Amino acid sequence: MTRALRLNCAALAGIAGVSHAQRVTSSLDLGATSMRYADSVSANAAVLGPALTVVWPRGSFGASATFSQLRPGGWTSQGAADALMRMPLAGPFSGELSVVGGGSTHQDGGRTLQGIAAGRVHFAAASSAAMWAGVAAGRMSDGITARGVRQTELGAWASPSGQTLMASVTPTVVDDTIQYTDFQGNVQLASDRIEFTATVGTRSGAHLPTLGGRATTWGSGNLVWWLAPSVGITAGAGSYPVDLTQGFPGGRFATAGLRLRWRSVEAVPAVPAVPVVPADRASPAVSGAPTAIDDAPRGTLSGFSVVTTAGRPSALRVRAPSANVVEVSGDFTGWRPRALTRAADGWWTTDVALAAGVHQLNVRVDGGAWLVPPGLNVMTDEFGGSVGLVIIP
Repeated sequence: MTRALRLNCAALAGIAGVSHAQRVTSSLDLGATSMRYADSVSANAAVLGPALTVVWPRGSFGASATFSQLRPGGWTSQGAADALMRMPLAGPFSGELSVVGGGSTHQDGGRTLQGIAAGRVHFAAASSAAMWAGVAAGRMSDGITARGVRQTELGAWASPSGQTLMASVTPTVVDDTIQYTDFQGNVQLASDRIEFTATVGTRSGAHLPTLGGRATTWGSGNLVWWLAPSVGITAGAGSYPVDLTQGFPGGRFATAGLRLRWRSVEAVPAVPAVPVVPADRASPAVSGAPTAIDDAPRGTLSGFSVVTTAGRPSALRVRAPSANVVEVSGDFTGWRPRALTRAADGWWTTDVALAAGVHQLNVRVDGGAWLVPPGLNVMTDEFGGSVGLVIIP
């Protein structure tokens, strides 16, 4: 399974224009895997897997590769890259453009290629949840024949208390001859030490019995336990379906290994951090947090603070006494609006789990314009708009 490249031309144009608060995360996985393809062929391999992710306020780019040294001999490699650009539309709607690509190559000379472009519209209500719909089209090759691929998408996600739940339906047509629909659900849980992702899915429609692995349901779980900020232990197991767009058989897998991670924030202006208020030092008036910042009102906002519990950022607070609805949007919400909860004395709050580093955000009141909260340093993003900077030590 080869090195692949998935590129989003619109997002790459955005990368070229990024000059502020660009987050770069790279990682390297070292491990071993055991696989059983098409319910008949078993293989064990040592695996090397580098990955890179670049994130900025309105888009992202990611690339990864995997090289597997099979036992007792042989090798296979695969790769992928993806990039997307987000854009605000009217009211609670936002748009997204992406291009993804991938491919594989093997010691026996076999190879595959795939490239798909997609457009999506997201609808975010005044809460930490949203729905989306989209269309996608592209080309794929199993190394022998090139085929056209068309997809439609419908999905929804919710993020209660730092968890992310997602469900999607994806009808797919390959060269007007193969038609099927995938139904998939995902759960993502994350803390400072643990990251866990689980996936379940089922398929209806056409299959390729010559590829074996005819099961129509699948599921998997993957865990990362961070021993230190840059060193983690990984483990995963489960099954996956036949890939009808590239001709891969379905199978089962189990993996274990070590992950090394590096993070950086590039081109960030030197600005002071927004005051962070420890919850155990606060007055009991509003969930234990006093007014950390109460500068001159910016629009209908008159205060902003980050609250910590046990030394970790745990909540954002915005003061908007006359508001009926207050929402925040930032890199930690995927730039989707999240509703805050009314507290006391004109304050509104939402739980967050912010990692150390630079974060960007905006706030809006009663569906109005997105504003930089008072007390934050202002930065111009690649769209010519303004975002506020919060630095978590």
